[in-house]
Amino acid sequence: MTEQGVTSVPNPPVTEKDESQQTEHVAEIPASTVRSGLVELENRASQLIQSMENLKTSPDATAGTPTAPQTPIGVPHQRGEMLQRLSLGLETLICTTESGVEPEYSLPPLNEVSQLALISHSFVAYLSHLRRSQLVKVTTKIASDTNRWLSHIFRFSDSSTSYHNDSTECVLRALRLAIVSKCPGYLEAGIQALANPCMYVTENSALLALQYAARQLGLPSDCIRVVPSSPGSMGTMDVATLQRLIAADVANKRVPLFVIANVGASVCGFVDNIPQLYEVCRAGNVWLHCRGHSLAALATAQGNGDVRELCDSISLSLGSWLAVPSLPVVLLHRQIQNVALSVFESDPIVSRRLNSLTLWTTLQALGRDLISERILMAFESMLFEIAVSVVVFQFHQKSPETEAEAAAQGERTERSRYLDRMNEWLGEIIQRDCPGVDLEIIDHAVYGTAIRFCPFEMALGESVPTIEYLEHFAACLDLQVGILKATERHKVTFQEIVKRSEVLRLIPLPDWAGLGGVRFVPDGWETLLTDQAKTELNKLNTDLVEALRSTDSAFTLGEGGDGLICVKLGMVTEETDVEELLDVVISVGKSVQENSRVLDSMSEIVKKGIETVTADLQRESDEKLWQDGILRHVPIVGSVFNWWSPPPKETGIKGRSLNLTQGVIYRHGVRTLPSKHAGRHTLHPLSKL
Repeated sequence: MTEQGVTSVPNPPVTEKDESQQTEHVAEIPASTVRSGLVELENRASQLIQSMENLKTSPDATAGTPTAPQTPIGVPHQRGEMLQRLSLGLETLICTTESGVEPEYSLPPLNEVSQLALISHSFVAYLSHLRRSQLVKVTTKIASDTNRWLSHIFRFSDSSTSYHNDSTECVLRALRLAIVSKCPGYLEAGIQALANPCMYVTENSALLALQYAARQLGLPSDCIRVVPSSPGSMGTMDVATLQRLIAADVANKRVPLFVIANVGASVCGFVDNIPQLYEVCRAGNVWLHCRGHSLAALATAQGNGDVRELCDSISLSLGSWLAVPSLPVVLLHRQIQNVALSVFESDPIVSRRLNSLTLWTTLQALGRDLISERILMAFESMLFEIAVSVVVFQFHQKSPETEAEAAAQGERTERSRYLDRMNEWLGEIIQRDCPGVDLEIIDHAVYGTAIRFCPFEMALGESVPTIEYLEHFAACLDLQVGILKATERHKVTFQEIVKRSEVLRLIPLPDWAGLGGVRFVPDGWETLLTDQAKTELNKLNTDLVEALRSTDSAFTLGEGGDGLICVKLGMVTEETDVEELLDVVISVGKSVQENSRVLDSMSEIVKKGIETVTADLQRESDEKLWQDGILRHVPIVGSVFNWWSPPPKETGIKGRSLNLTQGVIYRHGVRTLPSKHAGRHTLHPLSKL
């Protein structure tokens, strides 16, 4: 959509890349603080574990039936008080850098569901010490309930479930299941039974996750096929191309095995054509795995549709969808042979079933209605009537198609870089003024810098913005877009005025989003290329910025490509008079110049030039005396000597000249030249101040 200068960015061919992370320096925590914090933490954790031991005497526990985690913790207000004390102890230990100094940041707040999830993690460690027979009863009940609830909520009937740390592990697990399903002999013969497998993924999908899975299974990297996007879609998988690739691999005696489809998983949240993909996969007996935030819409859908009729497995990131800490990523998949479900697990009871306890408690605490309500609120915050999980937009006054064509050809024009900086500024201002809307500034592969909003990637303590807050966000966005449009319009006038000025010079600043940069240069000073002149010019413009900032914070200190200081002018509104603004810069600059050492520096240069010329002339006079001989300068004798041996004729202009604009002294030298060069002379720079 395009409104108020904001352009919605279509789905890009984004390739995943590694991002380097910079590690911030952390001050060392005093040993006394660490010891006292650990002692306090140990005491409070012991109280918590002691409360958990009530399970031993609980009637439900002795019967082998799992008890809801909130039951043994005690009275609700006692549990809340204990968790509060424990949280404060952790916060003191983690956030305090120096003794007696207030914490630099605080831990995010916990609601009741988040508290319950964190307690469940401790409870998992506690349950793992039960006898094997008791642990089997508890985990069987927990895993059975969780699988049944998830299958019902996300409309995947007759499915099996596994739980993982992240979506990459889900891809690995799904690929293993696809191998076992396609090649039953894999369990006995290993990788030799899987001859030349092929896996398919879009160019902006989970390529890194699939590469990781292939390495874990010992598969070569050339088994991965990157399917291009559909023409005009800028992201969705081209189904016709996938069908041709599968047919070509079969003809070459390869085994089409696995396809990853995106349902809102990319940076722009596009959705592949799942029904068409499934038809192609079913015809070729290929496993289809779906991933993405738009799968959350299954919890709000009405009707009798079944996911089992559209794909073989899906991954669910419930932790980010519900903003509940450390929930595992869930893999729901169609059932296959029971032996294949546990063949890849070192301990199926502990590693697969027990990890579902946090989900079990969260699902019981929220219930299906509240889960559906939270997900529906996230979709409604996108202001669309369809299940859109991500919105990406940017400020753009130019045709997006034209810019996309230039970007597709590898062209990044100066205007493109300028628009990137403007969108970066817009994102930072909106993040500052509207912290309730979790925005992310991204680098789009085609359209450059853009702003991304995804309410399904919530961190601990975050919530979906309300409609009232979104109206505030829209008003703030409209205001900042108006400033961007005014700045871009005034920029043309700004450049024209600066080019006509006698004392202002336009400084290109491609990475600056404001009006631009100027440098105040007194008349005749800019051609002075000495180090002393550059130092004085930098001092003059630095003082100018300080004087301007005392009246308006829109002026900042900058540096041009030549390494010299300049004045940067920021964003302006529609009512700004650019000519008057630059007149202020000139008048303040002249005032600063009068109070500076610029004139003194000019006189010092002239004085040094005169002293250098005087010393040089004296030195040359002495050298000439010794070169010609003393006899030529003795009265009477010298005239006879000159008659007997005439000195060489001198041609040209003798003397010295000082170029004030360059700080260079020139000698108009006299040289004895052959007759064919007679009358010519050269300039020899003697010194450069």
